[in-house]
Amino acid sequence: MRLAHQFALRLRGGDIVALIGPLGAGKTTFVQGLARALGIKKLITSPTFILLKSYRLNKPFHHIIVLTHVDCYRLHNAQQLIDVGIQDHFDNPHTITVIEWADRMISIIPSRAYWITFSFSNTDQGLSRAIIIDK
Repeated sequence: MRLAHQFALRLRGGDIVALIGPLGAGKTTFVQGLARALGIKKLITSPTFILLKSYRLNKPFHHIIVLTHVDCYRLHNAQQLIDVGIQDHFDNPHTITVIEWADRMISIIPSRAYWITFSFSNTDQGLSRAIIIDK
């Protein structure tokens, strides 16, 4: 949550954030942290069955008016994401688009996207988590 808050400060309208990682690695929690940092009070859950959900910010932040949260877990190909209108979100200069399971849709994610990879493992000292941000 703390990392998501810090990361949110660098976002601008039109940015795309592509999240990669196994189940339980923290992707949805990261989106919740982004939403909270942007002033969104609503409960953020992964849109696994509806694929895409948009949240309006209470007040604009760096030209951001909407956070769109996408979950590609159940999708089989990029055309399914295109069919739900993802390009409209990618092209909107007032929207931040955050995509869980983005590695399943690499072919349509614009090159300007931030890529965040989550991993974790159990060690003798407990749970170890790594988060790598790349642009």
